[in-house]
Amino acid sequence: MNRVVPVAALEAETMALARRLAEGPTLAYSKAKHLFRQSFDRGLAGQLEAERDAFCASTRTRDLGAGAPAFFDWRPPTFEGR
Repeated sequence: MNRVVPVAALEAETMALARRLAEGPTLAYSKAKHLFRQSFDRGLAGQLEAERDAFCASTRTRDLGAGAPAFFDWRPPTFEGR
């Protein structure tokens, strides 16, 4: 997400983004970042396999247990990073 804000609003906008990221699925963010970094060193087949493995591992997390019901109930999820 990119946006241009006045200098006077920069700190408030930065803190709002930091809060939004911290309240999000930090475990999933971490896995996605790790997969992205590794994608430069492996071929497509290897990357797809790694992404499949990460997705399957994510289905066993508490965050999925919090996120899926919240999605279906149309309410904000509460993620724990576990």
